[in-house]
Amino acid sequence: EKVVQSWKGFTAREVNKRLGLKGSLWQADYWDRLIRNERHLYKCREYIRQNPVTAGLREGEYVLYGKPGTGMSPLR
Repeated sequence: EKVVQSWKGFTAREVNKRLGLKGSLWQADYWDRLIRNERHLYKCREYIRQNPVTAGLREGEYVLYGKPGTGMSPLR
């Protein structure tokens, strides 16, 4: 919990500094999850991939880890 709190604080300060903004960036809580099996992993990854769509973001308004062309392992 303390590690997540520290990470969220650091990233919020950096994002706000770089964008010239102030205020909250993250939700107050987080939901950790133990991955039970390969199917559960797939479902969690799909949920994460759909977050920008659910938020109404358009292509180019977000960075998704594993997106083709980023040099990172693709999400499958």
